[in-house]
Amino acid sequence: AKEIVLKAQILAGGRGKGVFNSGLKGGVHLTKDPKVVGQLAKQMIGYNLATKQTSKEGVKVNKVMVAEALDISRETYLAILMDRSCNGPVLVGSPQGGVDIEEVAASNPELIFK
Repeated sequence: AKEIVLKAQILAGGRGKGVFNSGLKGGVHLTKDPKVVGQLAKQMIGYNLATKQTSKEGVKVNKVMVAEALDISRETYLAILMDRSCNGPVLVGSPQGGVDIEEVAASNPELIFK
């Protein structure tokens, strides 16, 4: 692979901007050097990752996804969420990507579709 991505696997958003209690910043890392993949994974697995969607202590990372990084030509957002007002699941989508979907919802709510 020309570039490798490592992504901490926890049930929380904002992983890329999170901080590990190991001192590592970011739960998503890109590298072109396969030799650093093991070291990055060691700084993630077994440590807590704190994001804007976790408690201050964060969530322990037990798994890290390692994959070939691809160029992204277009980013969209799609999720199935439980909605109490609908009393069931709701499909939510946006053409504005998913990295900061909360920010999109606040600044451009017309770009969030249910």
